[in-house]
Amino acid sequence: MLAFGVGSVKNSVCDIELTSDGGVFASIGIFETDGIYFSPSGDAGTFVKQTTGLPTVGYFRVDMATAPSNADVAYSIYCNSTDYKVKGIYKTMNKGATWTELNMPGGDNLLAASQAWYDLSMAVDPNNENVVAVGGLHIWRTRDGGDSWQQLTMGGLDSVLLRYVHVDQHEITFKTSDEVYFGNDGGIWKCDDFTSETPFIYNRNDGYNVTQFYSVALHPFENVQQLMGGTQDNGTPYAYNPGIADFKFVSGADGAFTAFNKFTPDIFYTATQLKRLYRFNNGGFEPPEVITNPNVEDHNVLFINPFELDASNPEYLFQCSNKGLWRFSNASTSDTSGWAKAANLNGALSAIGTSPAAPGTVYLGRSSGVGDIFRLPDAYNSDETSVPINADPLDLLPDAGFTGTIYCSSIVVDIYDANHVVVTYSNYNLASVWESYNAMAVEPLWTNIEGDLPDMPVYWSAIHPSHPEIMYLATELGVFYANVNGLLTTWIPCSSFPTVRTDMLRIRTSDLTIAAGTHGRGIWQAQLDAAGLANDLNWLERGPNNVGGRTRTIIVDPNDVTGKTIWAGSVAGGLWKTANIDAVPISYPVVETKSFSLYPNPATNQINIIFNAGTNQMVTIELLDINGNKIDRILNKNLTGQQHINYNLSPQLSKGIFFVLLRIGNHQNVLKVIVG
Repeated sequence: MLAFGVGSVKNSVCDIELTSDGGVFASIGIFETDGIYFSPSGDAGTFVKQTTGLPTVGYFRVDMATAPSNADVAYSIYCNSTDYKVKGIYKTMNKGATWTELNMPGGDNLLAASQAWYDLSMAVDPNNENVVAVGGLHIWRTRDGGDSWQQLTMGGLDSVLLRYVHVDQHEITFKTSDEVYFGNDGGIWKCDDFTSETPFIYNRNDGYNVTQFYSVALHPFENVQQLMGGTQDNGTPYAYNPGIADFKFVSGADGAFTAFNKFTPDIFYTATQLKRLYRFNNGGFEPPEVITNPNVEDHNVLFINPFELDASNPEYLFQCSNKGLWRFSNASTSDTSGWAKAANLNGALSAIGTSPAAPGTVYLGRSSGVGDIFRLPDAYNSDETSVPINADPLDLLPDAGFTGTIYCSSIVVDIYDANHVVVTYSNYNLASVWESYNAMAVEPLWTNIEGDLPDMPVYWSAIHPSHPEIMYLATELGVFYANVNGLLTTWIPCSSFPTVRTDMLRIRTSDLTIAAGTHGRGIWQAQLDAAGLANDLNWLERGPNNVGGRTRTIIVDPNDVTGKTIWAGSVAGGLWKTANIDAVPISYPVVETKSFSLYPNPATNQINIIFNAGTNQMVTIELLDINGNKIDRILNKNLTGQQHINYNLSPQLSKGIFFVLLRIGNHQNVLKVIVG
């Protein structure tokens, strides 16, 4: 609408707001300078750029809000293009013909720190044009049209003067003058008394399992249900109870890698973004000891920087950096003087692999222009002069282009055979999964085992302890499994696992438990088949049930007269809905139909779909592409009882991942299928 001669030609629309009499404001400028446009009708050719009283240079993103009680009144907030702080807040009382700059919340430009490009939101009370809520890092309110502002929340759990609400505000939705919803990096928050002097804002995250994990670690003892993981902007939550549990925060900020001492699991380690590292000595029931490596600075490490406890001896902890590999000796008791450089290797290290089958041997991968893997044979005693051995002298592993990079996302070493190594890369347009059975040889052979896996990032692998030919992958589209057969490997998506980016897999050998840390749907857990036959595992959700995650949009369903139905869109965990926001828990919108299955998978010519329709139910089956677009309607009719549908695939259908959507009455479920 705004691209063809009547507005911006770049289509970087930041916000669209409607006036109560049908007018339309549109703000444009995602990492480019444009501005605000207004149309009284929204028709093509009627949008006019607003300039009077507004900045003309030095800004990017513009967020807006209109007053439902007065069609003439609107507010806007600008992101500074140089430092990404808030440049200014503005108000119009004549539908954008003129604008007036308002006082800034807090009296300066720190409303959103340097993140106005990321966390910025605004909304107006539906009954009072002078009451405006603004969110950046925290939540602010004006009750006099922007002359003065009151800070309502603080992002520190130790806050005593202001109400704690998670930082990074993305959405503010008024239902009434009192009932208001907030979406932020900590999920969904609600207020029932927003007109009061000190509004009470609380989270509604029970059952809203969209937490973005970077890592996961399993308690090492058999049948113990404790686990933990580092998350995006929600610290490191720790579960002490089985099932979909409430988690306890053991460390904050952006959580990163985590690890248990396998002999004394009350000793465990967590990290935050960049270089910070912590040690716990009493199962997480005490403040942690800071054991951050004093030899590196934040610019020397990755944002989510890997560390690993040695698989043989947990008294050795290894940490990646762009200054080489670092070793922390006597890890359970040492102070920071225990750090020493363990290898001289240029480039940003991004992956570490060890195995109890070869004590002291460490494999290393990098985020650089080449995909070479290195082996350090005596990491317990090595020093800054030790040069790791190139484990790919034949240059079989992939390399990036001249100006590109290749990211080694994981190195997993067989616990019984240190020659058996699997390397993954999280790049597109690249063979992402490689295997060697003689990785400790002078000239190791590496085999591409990506097979028919779709072109996507692969973040981690897991080798079945009893059947090393069986492997699992953590990918951009969930967890896949295969009986590995070199270039001919057929990868199958785990049917009970969500389609979501998955960053890490960990196996507990004692009871064959496998855990997956997803970046948007929390942690999942399953049991490996000891016989290696039933490898499409029964994955069970673990939560966290009380943490939430990045939420960009919230609406109150206007079709529900009770006002209890709320829709929420998470960044990485999908679309969610509750029919009673005040009940616990919030439920996922897809209601599973347990008797739904299909085969073969992968499929070539035909899919057999099996389900139980119940009694005289309307059944709809559709084939969807990877983006959720309908390819074909397979079935639409009333059915009763057990059904077996044979569906012939079109010869024109491309190879790749598709979904079969089954609706039975008000119930629905989705299964992934690979067409090869």
